Amino acid sequence: MVGLLTMRKRVNGSLPPIAKKTDPTTSHKGARSVTRSGRRINQISFCLRLVINNPGSICDELGEISGLGYRKVSKRLSDLKNLGLIEQCGERQSLESNHSQLRWWPAGQVPKKVRVKWSK
Repeated sequence: MVGLLTMRKRVNGSLPPIAKKTDPTTSHKGARSVTRSGRRINQISFCLRLVINNPGSICDELGEISGLGYRKVSKRLSDLKNLGLIEQCGERQSLESNHSQLRWWPAGQVPKKVRVKWSK
């Protein structure tokens, strides 16, 4: 697993934009602010530790454990997935929303029985 300091050096300054070209200017300003201030990379590091410490959890659970909530965690999980540091495999019913959600794992650490079941 990539160390947190190594991960920070690897992604700092090379994070992809989080606002789409078609988004309003306020979205672009907010995206620049969260990235330039360091909040985004701090949240990414925090969420990576969350997934490492709670492998196989769904976003609702990670949002509750962290106190960041579903929206912030889901955005940072997306960043981590795009960086290749975590992966989705399997799903589980959320007790909070009563919807199925994807389970999140550190990259390369999905148990074989989950991967086999998920690929069917």
